[in-house]
Amino acid sequence: MTFIPRINQNVAPSLLYHFSQYRNRPYSGENVLETALYYERAAAQRYKNRAEAAHQKTLLTLNQERRANQQALQQAQQQSQQAQQQAQQAQQALQQAQLEIVDLQQERLAIKQALRHTESDNGELRAQLSWWGVFNC
Repeated sequence: MTFIPRINQNVAPSLLYHFSQYRNRPYSGENVLETALYYERAAAQRYKNRAEAAHQKTLLTLNQERRANQQALQQAQQQSQQAQQQAQQAQQALQQAQLEIVDLQQERLAIKQALRHTESDNGELRAQLSWWGVFNC
């Protein structure tokens, strides 16, 4: 019983081409097995290299996506901090405006009281002047 190596189907066409070149030449079974193993190993190495290249490409893509996500996150954090600072500034401006409103209301109240006091003083002066006969009220 002879051992027949199992040949990868993807390698078989290249083996046929290889063996067709030596069809008219004598060869031993060992040469056929060695050649088949050589081509099997070469095909396996090519598939391994392709898989490694695909893996490296995937890693590169993942790293690029990770960097892009980190940059987007940093930009979002910076924008969030800027928005918080603007909100704090707006809150401070609102508090300042409210304090100014309170100051203006107190000033208005003081002016009203001064006006009432002045009006009462004016009333007293008119009464005194009319008593003296200067004004005709």
